Amino acid sequence: MNVQPLIPFEINIQLQIYQDVFFHLCQNVYRAVVRFGLKTLYSENANFAQQIRSLPALALLPIPDVIPTFEELKAQLPMECAPVLNYFEGNYIGVKSRLSRPRKAPQFDIPLWNVNNNTIQGQHRTNNVVEGWNNRFSSLLSCSHPNFWKFLQGLKKEQSFVDGEIVQAEAGVRRPRRKDQIRQETRILNILNEPTTTNFEKVMALAQNIT
Repeated sequence: MNVQPLIPFEINIQLQIYQDVFFHLCQNVYRAVVRFGLKTLYSENANFAQQIRSLPALALLPIPDVIPTFEELKAQLPMECAPVLNYFEGNYIGVKSRLSRPRKAPQFDIPLWNVNNNTIQGQHRTNNVVEGWNNRFSSLLSCSHPNFWKFLQGLKKEQSFVDGEIVQAEAGVRRPRRKDQIRQETRILNILNEPTTTNFEKVMALAQNIT
């Protein structure tokens, strides 16, 4: 049996890399909340939830502003946030053991998870895009742990879907965007482009516009 290379599918995956990175950044921060026993506080305290979401919101700032703004967050957020702050610092910022020494390299370098450029250019960076793709692909598989052949069949169905999307795009067909998504992205751009607010104020405002 000859299996044709799934080139359109691979292209589709490459186009979603930045979206996927931001999606998993938000997910990983929330998993840290759960792991440190803070899920109830996060669910019941809106201020605490906003403070935690300010960490993935750092991904929306220009790269040179990320570390200085994180240091402001670390200095100003309450003690309840400390476990998640330390987790984020070790994995995404880099721990600074002494004031006179540079930070250690984080597990994930800032350019890997920063989406400021994509956001400013109007490219999708919201979780909705990736979450929608994940849900659609999961529905194609119809189970949580597919075997190899079921997974391969799902890939072929996804390839057919992407083929159709490419044909429509080449024909000039544009998929209508949801009004709530447009409003969300407009709010985010307005926050980022506001010249009178500090970066600390920006990430706290951005935290109210991401999930």
